[in-house]
Amino acid sequence: MDILLVEDNYAEAELTRQALLEKRIDCMITSLNDGEQALQYLKREGLYTNATSPDLIFLDLMLNKIPGMVVLEEIKKDDNLKHIPVIMISGYDREAEIMDCYRMHANGYLVKTMNFEGFADMLDLVIKYWKTMHLPKNNFNHAEKGAA
Repeated sequence: MDILLVEDNYAEAELTRQALLEKRIDCMITSLNDGEQALQYLKREGLYTNATSPDLIFLDLMLNKIPGMVVLEEIKKDDNLKHIPVIMISGYDREAEIMDCYRMHANGYLVKTMNFEGFADMLDLVIKYWKTMHLPKNNFNHAEKGAA
């Protein structure tokens, strides 16, 4: 499984990587640290013309340059990207933000916990779930850049 992790806090990105390693989750992780990079990666622009489509995106809500909510909106309105599951990650458990994410078609919302083992267990469950789902194939890796 190819996972795109978009997290602007290096320590939290490393914590996520360590949680995946501890659970021995078989995956490839591409880690980006802001919303602008994420959109360029997903749209195969700039440095990311050879990017491959992720199977799952973990997207921090509070990002530099372009906020996670805007990245989510861009993903879900793009016909080539909207089928990719996006799990929002936040340090906050605010009902309004959670509702906004689901209204924007997020596939999940995880609250970062202070408990490493609990966080690792959450990631493990989410990834196992999405590994079992039959998702549509996309043309991300096969379509010509800029094709509709």
